[in-house]
Amino acid sequence: MKKSFTLIELLVVCGIFGIFSLGAFSFFISQATLQTQTLMLQQAFNELSFAIDKISREIRMAKKDDIEYKKQSIDCSGDSADKLNFWQNSPSEIKFRDYQNKCHRFFLEEGQIKEEVQPEISNLPLTSTSTLIVQNLKFNLIGQRQDDFKQPKVSILIDAKIRGKYEIPLKVQTTISQADLDIQY
Repeated sequence: MKKSFTLIELLVVCGIFGIFSLGAFSFFISQATLQTQTLMLQQAFNELSFAIDKISREIRMAKKDDIEYKKQSIDCSGDSADKLNFWQNSPSEIKFRDYQNKCHRFFLEEGQIKEEVQPEISNLPLTSTSTLIVQNLKFNLIGQRQDDFKQPKVSILIDAKIRGKYEIPLKVQTTISQADLDIQY
């Protein structure tokens, strides 16, 4: 008598093998999807980190408007008597005088954080729309006036989402204080 497998035994073994194969395949697919999402998230955070670092560095080194610095008095705000540290026309933009006596502006335009430096007219994007869509940019100013007796601080809030198949929302917030002490001039 020969030993062999019955048809039912073969079908059961094939079914069990198929279930395990399908489970392993779906595991690898989910890991590949997770890896793609992680890489997209990492790239988006790199872009946001660059933008926040750039804005933070410039804000930290900002100078009070309408005072003499490096033998020059620059008026970036348009009002020569206000002596502001920072000012804004809307919550999604900030203007100030930088340490090189240039008027600096950061703002949100068409889903990108942009930088403008005057007198050179420039409109440089700090984020890329191919990876990231910035939905909201807010600057909250504290102590921007000469007479409020508060050290100047700027809180930045960014709401963004990753562009593409997986639209992952991102929220980033930081607060920067100005390096120069806010003294009366």
